[in-house]
Amino acid sequence: MVHLRLGRDHGRFGQVTLEAPAPGVATALTAGADPLSPSMGSKGEFSNEDALLVVVDGGRLGLAVADAHFGVEASHALLTALAAVPTLPADPGAWLAAATPEPHLGSPSETTLLVVIMEGSQGRGVGFGDSSCVVVTPDAATWQNRRDRRYVHPGRPDELATGRPFEVAVPPGGLLLLFTDGIDECHYGRPRTSVGADDLVELHGADPLLYARRLTARALNGVRGHPGGQDNIALVVVRP
Repeated sequence: MVHLRLGRDHGRFGQVTLEAPAPGVATALTAGADPLSPSMGSKGEFSNEDALLVVVDGGRLGLAVADAHFGVEASHALLTALAAVPTLPADPGAWLAAATPEPHLGSPSETTLLVVIMEGSQGRGVGFGDSSCVVVTPDAATWQNRRDRRYVHPGRPDELATGRPFEVAVPPGGLLLLFTDGIDECHYGRPRTSVGADDLVELHGADPLLYARRLTARALNGVRGHPGGQDNIALVVVRP
């Protein structure tokens, strides 16, 4: 099963595409809620440059989110290439190595990229940029990846071998989240006045689809009186 959603097809502000592509898995994709947001200054032709991917292959679950800048080409090309890999390997680095994205050499587009492969409640990931992989329990929200400001371009395939690896372990009853920074910077460029760890924990207990709905709504509306919905959101929620 391959579930690929590209931002170019989901560009209407205020509209959220919520889906449950597999048991225990939910996804959400939206352009955001504020067409006048300062984030629009780093976008190309399309209002939504994020993308998400879920692949179910036997007992393995492949997950990816990407947040492009200056055009959709980077995020869309990379996730489309990952979706086309015929067999999901056990290692996320091998999944990236097997992908052959269209180079789009003339495009300035670059993207964050977060890739995770789960087998049951355990998994491994590779990250580029400031998208997030978070395990949420009733007591805590714990980031699994180390975020940075590195981005990848489909015209530079050697970059795909340089991501930051990380391990994932989801305890019983926990949720695994992958999301772009339209969640934790829903107030654009201001993480301290955006959705944070306490918000992620407060919503714990909902099934994945309801969790995705509530978390996306919170990010679009803003928290504690601050603006929200100021960037695109790609979100994957998994209950192993």
